[in-house]
Amino acid sequence: MTDCVTFSGRKPFRNFKYVIDGSEYRQKWFDFRRIQLKRLVTDYLNNLDIDALAE
Repeated sequence: MTDCVTFSGRKPFRNFKYVIDGSEYRQKWFDFRRIQLKRLVTDYLNNLDIDALAE
């Protein structure tokens, strides 16, 4: 399975990017990343008692 081999050897993140860029999972990866970053920032701001949704 190519996806499992991607993380072994030299430069695993470059290999990961190569596999993602050439696959159907590219958009899913960006969607996942966006959601996780938003969650991280929201949690951080909430821990500082800042309303993350305030404009």
